[in-house]
Amino acid sequence: MAKFMEDQLQALGVQTRSEDLGTETLEGHEIKLPPAILGKIGEDPNKKTILLYGHFDVQPVSTMVVERIPCEWSRTFRIQALKSDGWNTDPFTLTIADNGQLIGRGSSDDKGPILGWLNVLEAHKDLGIELPVNLRFVFEGMEESGSVGLDEFIAAEHARGKDGWFHGVDAVCIVGLILFPTPTH
Repeated sequence: MAKFMEDQLQALGVQTRSEDLGTETLEGHEIKLPPAILGKIGEDPNKKTILLYGHFDVQPVSTMVVERIPCEWSRTFRIQALKSDGWNTDPFTLTIADNGQLIGRGSSDDKGPILGWLNVLEAHKDLGIELPVNLRFVFEGMEESGSVGLDEFIAAEHARGKDGWFHGVDAVCIVGLILFPTPTH
């Protein structure tokens, strides 16, 4: 997924960098972490610079219980991906519904929102419209697991000052799924 993301950004004129985030030891095994994909488009000092953060991973299949708090619509749910959990289709097979909706595990968190931003870049490029802001991107594959390695990378990048990838960022936008409560009346 990281390579796909980097290729898509480059095809849209974004300068990219793949950042190795190291390894993690799980159950006695050393596992290479997925890289963070950095992107940069626009260097106009008269424009604001917005950093977009998103993740392209998927929550591991488990029976972990997650509590969404503090919201009046909080509920506890199990993170699984079994047809018996209420899926109408195989959760591991991307299905296109009759209305064009994409159905599959991980298609909306965060892949869908990230692709939305790629569509914004593509539309501006195709229509010859200049972006109103400079954009920086950091897309990674560990958000659901605690962003292992990302904090250290960001701190090191910040320490580089004016030479850092994120220098001059005015605001951060988290690219993600927003859950709205289901009306009860």
